[in-house]
Amino acid sequence: MRAVSFVRGLQVLLTALIDTMKKSFINVMLILLFVMFLFAIFGYYMFGYAGGDEQNWGDLGSAFLTLFSFVTVDGWFDAQIQMDERTTESSRIYTILFIICGHFLIFNIFVGVNIMNIQEANENYHEQVIAEKEAILARKKESILHRQHEDVRKLKEKQKEKDCGNFYEMVKSFQESLHNDDYVIQEDLITNLDWIQLYLETLAHMDDGVSRIQKFHFELVNILTQSMSKELSKRLGE
Repeated sequence: MRAVSFVRGLQVLLTALIDTMKKSFINVMLILLFVMFLFAIFGYYMFGYAGGDEQNWGDLGSAFLTLFSFVTVDGWFDAQIQMDERTTESSRIYTILFIICGHFLIFNIFVGVNIMNIQEANENYHEQVIAEKEAILARKKESILHRQHEDVRKLKEKQKEKDCGNFYEMVKSFQESLHNDDYVIQEDLITNLDWIQLYLETLAHMDDGVSRIQKFHFELVNILTQSMSKELSKRLGE
């Protein structure tokens, strides 16, 4: 059962990831490409135009490759060193802004969407599991009630036929069919184990209270007896 539950949980996780890829990945990539396109144009005119850093910013293709290294945060430091050598120090502000927008914001948006979809899928999965368990319990309860009703009906029919001498003979076969592991439908309050335990504890407290009242009564009678004895002794002495 644990293996089946694990496989179903893994299936839910994979399904959530695939749905995220279908619904959100394309949108996030379009946003990233749009941001990269804007920064590539700015980078071309700021750093590659008119004898600037033509290796990294000479055209839009080179600018996109440079920005891609900024997005992945892999090798961006070397590109920044070349920008510092060939352009002004304002390139650092440009790099910081793009890394914040292209890497942190968009990447965190993508991760957040994944987490939300996975959490929603897990909630739906748990609700489905609970519904399945409740359905199984309902079927078991219905089966037990049906069996009990059938047993009672058979007992009534047997009683009508008057084949049994008394009630104990009539229910003897029914008692033999009972087992210790049979389910018991506890619909009434008095069949609830918590209620029975609470009732027994209440009876114990009541017994303790009655015992204390009896002791108090005995002490009171003893005091009254001694008081009456002293009063009688005084009167007889007079």
